[in-house]
Amino acid sequence: METKAVTITFENGLHMRPAASMVEACRPFDAEVAMEFNGVKTNLKSVLGVVGAKVKKGDAITLHCSGPQETEAMAALMAVVAPK
Repeated sequence: METKAVTITFENGLHMRPAASMVEACRPFDAEVAMEFNGVKTNLKSVLGVVGAKVKKGDAITLHCSGPQETEAMAALMAVVAPK
Protein backbone atom coordinates (compact mmCIF):
# COMPACT_ATOMS: atom_id res chain seq x y z
CA MET A 1 0.00 0.00 0.00
CA GLU A 2 1.23 3.47 -0.87
CA THR A 3 0.19 6.44 1.25
CA LYS A 4 0.98 10.12 0.75
CA ALA A 5 -0.12 13.23 2.61
CA VAL A 6 -0.90 16.26 0.45
CA THR A 7 -2.05 19.81 1.14
CA ILE A 8 -4.66 21.00 -1.35
CA THR A 9 -3.63 24.11 -3.27
CA PHE A 10 -6.58 24.47 -5.65
CA GLU A 11 -8.05 27.94 -5.11
CA ASN A 12 -11.57 26.60 -4.56
CA GLY A 13 -10.55 23.32 -2.93
CA LEU A 14 -11.69 20.02 -4.41
CA HIS A 15 -14.64 21.32 -6.39
CA MET A 16 -16.01 19.52 -9.45
CA ARG A 17 -13.18 20.15 -11.93
CA PRO A 18 -10.20 19.00 -9.81
CA ALA A 19 -12.29 16.16 -8.36
CA ALA A 20 -13.08 14.94 -11.87
CA SER A 21 -9.38 15.23 -12.81
CA MET A 22 -8.41 13.08 -9.81
CA VAL A 23 -10.99 10.43 -10.67
CA GLU A 24 -9.97 10.34 -14.33
CA ALA A 25 -6.29 10.10 -13.39
CA CYS A 26 -6.69 6.97 -11.28
CA ARG A 27 -9.59 5.22 -13.03
CA PRO A 28 -7.48 3.30 -15.62
CA PHE A 29 -5.34 1.57 -13.00
CA ASP A 30 -5.92 -1.78 -11.34
CA ALA A 31 -5.75 -0.38 -7.82
CA GLU A 32 -8.00 0.57 -4.95
CA VAL A 33 -7.64 4.32 -4.44
CA ALA A 34 -8.99 6.37 -1.58
CA MET A 35 -8.68 9.79 -0.02
CA GLU A 36 -8.80 10.30 3.73
CA PHE A 37 -9.98 13.63 5.14
CA ASN A 38 -11.07 14.30 8.72
CA GLY A 39 -10.98 10.59 9.50
CA VAL A 40 -13.31 9.63 6.63
CA LYS A 41 -12.12 7.57 3.65
CA THR A 42 -13.63 8.32 0.26
CA ASN A 43 -13.36 6.22 -2.90
CA LEU A 44 -11.34 8.19 -5.44
CA LYS A 45 -13.17 6.60 -8.33
CA SER A 46 -16.32 8.56 -7.40
CA VAL A 47 -16.52 12.26 -8.30
CA LEU A 48 -19.47 12.84 -5.98
CA GLY A 49 -17.59 11.25 -3.10
CA VAL A 50 -14.61 13.54 -3.61
CA VAL A 51 -16.74 16.68 -3.93
CA GLY A 52 -18.87 15.58 -0.98
CA ALA A 53 -15.81 15.52 1.28
CA LYS A 54 -15.81 19.36 1.11
CA VAL A 55 -12.02 19.72 1.05
CA LYS A 56 -10.94 23.37 0.97
CA LYS A 57 -7.70 25.06 -0.04
CA GLY A 58 -5.07 24.46 2.63
CA ASP A 59 -6.69 21.27 3.94
CA ALA A 60 -4.47 18.19 4.28
CA ILE A 61 -5.63 14.92 2.79
CA THR A 62 -4.04 11.48 2.70
CA LEU A 63 -4.07 9.44 -0.50
CA HIS A 64 -4.11 5.64 -0.25
CA CYS A 65 -3.44 3.28 -3.16
CA SER A 66 -3.23 -0.50 -3.02
CA GLY A 67 -3.22 -3.18 -5.66
CA PRO A 68 -1.14 -4.36 -8.62
CA GLN A 69 -0.78 -0.86 -10.11
CA GLU A 70 -0.68 1.16 -6.88
CA THR A 71 2.57 2.93 -7.78
CA GLU A 72 1.25 4.07 -11.15
CA ALA A 73 -2.07 5.19 -9.65
CA MET A 74 -0.29 7.22 -6.96
CA ALA A 75 1.97 8.87 -9.53
CA ALA A 76 -1.06 9.83 -11.64
CA LEU A 77 -2.87 11.27 -8.59
CA MET A 78 0.18 13.21 -7.46
CA ALA A 79 0.52 14.71 -10.96
CA VAL A 80 -2.99 16.14 -10.52
CA VAL A 81 -2.96 17.30 -6.89
CA ALA A 82 0.69 18.31 -6.53
CA PRO A 83 2.12 19.12 -9.98
CA LYS A 84 5.78 20.05 -10.03
